[in-house]
Amino acid sequence: MGMGMGSAIGAAVATGKSVVAIEGDSAFGFSGMDFSTICRYKLPVTVCVFNNGGIYN
Repeated sequence: MGMGMGSAIGAAVATGKSVVAIEGDSAFGFSGMDFSTICRYKLPVTVCVFNNGGIYN
């Protein structure tokens, strides 16, 4: 949990192609700084965050 955004960043940097990252709400909580990196470097990553009740539901 929480490694999807890092993988999306790596794929975008390695290929230069657009990448779609799909995250649950709890996993997204572990990757806030990754989101900042995507914005800072203007990487071609689209992030979809689903509210699926976190780890407690």
